[in-house]
Amino acid sequence: MSAQNWVSPFPTPPMQSAPWSLSSTNLPPGLQSAVNILFQTGMADPRGCDYREIEVVAGNSWTASGTTNKTHGWLLPAANGARTNYAIGWNGLIYPTVSVGNPANAEDDARALIRAMSPPAIPNKVIFDVGVQTYIDEDYSLSVRWLTPAKAAMIFRFAPPGLAEECAQLFPNKDPFLTLSTGFLWTAFDRAICAHMRGDDDLAYFTALTLTQAQKIYETEAKARGIPIQQGSRQNGSTQNIESYFQFLNSLPALLQDQERRHQRNTPLRDPATITNKTERIVALIDQLENVSAQPAGRFSRDYNLLGNPTIQALINEGWDAIEPLLQCYEHDDRLTRIIPVIHVGGGIGPEYARNNRRIIEVRSAAYAALEGIIETPQFAPQFSGKETPEEKDAIYKASALAIRGYWERYRGMSRAERLYQKLKDDHGQWLEAATLIVQSTNQAIFVESLRSKSNPSVSDLLIRRAESLAARSKRKTESGGTVDDASELNEACDLAFCLAKWDPKSALKTMQLLSDLSFQKLSPAHYSSLSSHFALAGQLPELIKFRANAGDAKSLREYAAWLQSIDPGLFSGQIDGMLEPLKQFPDAPAWKGVWALLFDDEQSAWFNYLRQQSKLDSTRMSSPLFNVDEYFGTPFINKIPFRKFIVRLLHDKSACGKIVGEAAHGYWLDQQLSIMRRYGYTVESPNDGSEINGKEFRICDFYAWLISNRVEGAPAFQLYWSESKRDEAISAIEKMLKSNSSPFKPHPFQER
Repeated sequence: MSAQNWVSPFPTPPMQSAPWSLSSTNLPPGLQSAVNILFQTGMADPRGCDYREIEVVAGNSWTASGTTNKTHGWLLPAANGARTNYAIGWNGLIYPTVSVGNPANAEDDARALIRAMSPPAIPNKVIFDVGVQTYIDEDYSLSVRWLTPAKAAMIFRFAPPGLAEECAQLFPNKDPFLTLSTGFLWTAFDRAICAHMRGDDDLAYFTALTLTQAQKIYETEAKARGIPIQQGSRQNGSTQNIESYFQFLNSLPALLQDQERRHQRNTPLRDPATITNKTERIVALIDQLENVSAQPAGRFSRDYNLLGNPTIQALINEGWDAIEPLLQCYEHDDRLTRIIPVIHVGGGIGPEYARNNRRIIEVRSAAYAALEGIIETPQFAPQFSGKETPEEKDAIYKASALAIRGYWERYRGMSRAERLYQKLKDDHGQWLEAATLIVQSTNQAIFVESLRSKSNPSVSDLLIRRAESLAARSKRKTESGGTVDDASELNEACDLAFCLAKWDPKSALKTMQLLSDLSFQKLSPAHYSSLSSHFALAGQLPELIKFRANAGDAKSLREYAAWLQSIDPGLFSGQIDGMLEPLKQFPDAPAWKGVWALLFDDEQSAWFNYLRQQSKLDSTRMSSPLFNVDEYFGTPFINKIPFRKFIVRLLHDKSACGKIVGEAAHGYWLDQQLSIMRRYGYTVESPNDGSEINGKEFRICDFYAWLISNRVEGAPAFQLYWSESKRDEAISAIEKMLKSNSSPFKPHPFQER
């Protein structure tokens, strides 16, 4: 089927071409013609259809799947012998129904939709200008709860004059064409990409065709009406004027081209699982890359995990035999996958950028993921700025492929163990990359035995040589001073040393001593800088010290104690937990004499003041504290007198902290901002008497007393919902316990209830 002779897979609504007009004159200019254009270019006409309860499948771009959606819609008359019923949704699109229920009242739903947009339902009346209630998900577009521009167009089409006029009052007194057309195009576009992602190619193709034709008409119509194009914000430093009213459709041509290709295929793709010949199976797997899907790695991320896809994994499992056909695909294949990363607004990402950048990931990216998985190195990844022309982008792919081919030629024929050994042996090789793969816990015994048999040099010799070489480079930078005092080489040397510790712990101590000495020097007040590499090194140093201490190096903890006493902890925010790990692991070491008091009882020390500041609310702080002292209530810290004194000070802080939220049926939890990892994570047991505690406020002293009660065996009971006088009484008992010289407390982690 081609775009020239396509046929809609859906039945035509009975009154799609029937005349229609609005009798009221109290309407925005151009409203009637705007609505007519929408229904002439793809929006389904609900007139003449039975309004019912329905269930349809709505797409979800976050999960690349479809979910059954219960709503109301207009049931199309069933054709003779038809096995499927179809209905028109409130977004103006037609859906095959999953089920059809009882009759509903369209006018009542329309009235509720309109009145949900004005007081008293909401504080302020919504005015439907361009972008208002427009860029929504498919399930939202189908619901009968909130009005959208597309739903307004449906109301104008079927509702009586009084209801249509009430709806029109939500629009400004200007031409509503761009508002209405944008609403319908976005709804259809969201449906098209969701259908593409979940593999519903018939729906994706039909919707993309409808969109393409409608967009052309709407662009022309908007210009004819004299509506200016909104320039919006520039992305990636672009200075070009925007020439389309509908920037979110940037990827529509690519989507349509790919769907056209899929529909012109005469034979289905082969199932690789049924093919025994390796060469043919690899070809079939590469063919299947167009069906690769993946979900985003995070809410604000455009990253996606291709390595988790079964097709990618199958190609990786084929090994080096798959490299040449994958390189051919990587260089020349112009197909698209099912992956369309969707960005959530937030984390520095604006809504305009999020909706205008729904790029469909190329098969080339999937081929590269398989190649990288086979050769086990990311060093040849293509680097794009986002400003490349198609020709420049193609050249970047080809340069990357050429580099991969050179790597393949160099190492082909070697076993995996030999390849990694040679990379570690190469004076210009990717040492840390090779070392990390060598010490993986999943490596098979035959692989490990092969590498342990190497000598002159052994793997241990090479790891020591490489770590010390990087350390020497870093030392020279430290000694030269200035802005070049970068700790990146020292960080890499530490990572290599940790690989050595896994591979040959008996040989690692001397290297660990060297690296910790250099780290002390690099992170001393005389040399520390705000470079991210220094911040990372502050997380490496405690691990070096713990290894040395466990290996019996008596000096390690004394040296670390001296360093802790010399620094300002405020320079290492975010690393403090890791920096205190040696104290947690070796709490009774003589080296800490004086350190406990410096941290928790010396009100003149930088450490005490930093930790105290992190243990209370601060209106000038942009986020929750980066360190939480309460996480140490369930550790050996609780048996150190200076730490107990620190807690007593916290029990005297009667500042507001937060409140209990929730309900008895589903549980209660704390809304507070003193815990970085558990702002909403602390659960609260319901009172035995069943009383309501939602909204109960508590103080900082209450919060810490409650956690001590929870985390120390035998501590006095404490509940955040008690009366203030009862809480004060319990705090006094906890304070008395902390000041006592009784036998050591038995701490334990937070006990969920």
